[in-house]
Amino acid sequence: ALPIYIPRALGGVFDYQPGQFITLDLPTPGGNVQRTYTISSSPSRPLSISVTVKAQPGSVGGRWMIDHLRPGSG
Repeated sequence: ALPIYIPRALGGVFDYQPGQFITLDLPTPGGNVQRTYTISSSPSRPLSISVTVKAQPGSVGGRWMIDHLRPGSG
């Protein structure tokens, strides 16, 4: 799972329902791609959200996230 945090200065709390999704704009080598991910964390923990990422064969967005994102990056 990939946790995503929003700084307190920008609001810092997520308000979402189970099953809700987000669209991420990812800067891949071939240009930005938008991918939609279902939020996999519980709404009872509003200081961060998590999405689960698997890189399937031919994956562009998922592969980029697995290869480039690390804790504290951003």
